[in-house]
Amino acid sequence: MSIQINDLTVTFKNGTTAVQHASLEIPHGVYGLLGENGAGKTTLMRVLTTVLKPTSGSVSVNDMVYEEYNYGEIRKKIGYLPQELNLYPNLSLRECLEYMGGLAGVPKQECRKRIDLYLEKTDLTKHQKKKMRQLSGGMKRRVGLIQAMLNEPEFLIVDEPTTGLDPEERIRIRNLLVDFSENRTVLFSTHVVEDLAATCNRLSIMQQGSFLYTGTVTELLRMAQGHIWVCITDSEEAARRLQVQYSVTSKQYTETGLKLKIISETSPTSNSYQPEVTLEDAYMYVMLKDK
Repeated sequence: MSIQINDLTVTFKNGTTAVQHASLEIPHGVYGLLGENGAGKTTLMRVLTTVLKPTSGSVSVNDMVYEEYNYGEIRKKIGYLPQELNLYPNLSLRECLEYMGGLAGVPKQECRKRIDLYLEKTDLTKHQKKKMRQLSGGMKRRVGLIQAMLNEPEFLIVDEPTTGLDPEERIRIRNLLVDFSENRTVLFSTHVVEDLAATCNRLSIMQQGSFLYTGTVTELLRMAQGHIWVCITDSEEAARRLQVQYSVTSKQYTETGLKLKIISETSPTSNSYQPEVTLEDAYMYVMLKDK
């Protein structure tokens, strides 16, 4: 499945433009959407799920153009985990999923099989009789992801799926999304760079409604090569001076002093060195290089 976004703009009634002239092709597999809060990611996903009608531009899925008359057909192809999801507090976890599966048109027997499978994969089997209101935020997040996958959508859209999860849970969810994407398209939106480093090789970076970068992870890492420096200072004062002169992306206390990671075209100090570039380094380089 391929999703095509052409010159998409979304402007709200108050005059705020959340997405502006965005064009993107989302191919098969896991595709990353990276950006800080307020970048326009959620607005873009609301358009892709037919919740929000764009101001201008177009979206198509497998050459089917989004139009109000075919929204019902498009929704059958889509699974969606929004950033905020309020499920039924008085139902048990299992009752909630069976109800959601019924709403999605999944036959009862098949729905139960899928629920069993995904409860096991998300380590929720032992909690299935608990009321939804009794679950932790991380558990509710996992339940939300299961409901998005119950109808086995061709296009799965997940908005911050690892929010509130501990490291072990995050790894489990990332692996689940990779497995699910084998024969499908998964749009994985997050501001956690580590999640995308572990799940996809193609991504886009959004800032203020526009795409700053679209391409492969390898190409992004290559762009940042030679622009990331590490230096160690012996005092807070020296670190502050560097922060005034350069874009400092991280600061870490070590036994030998303050270790700073800096974006610069040239070496910021005589003892600076260039580390192996990470995806987080490359992301910060793209976000800050023109500031």
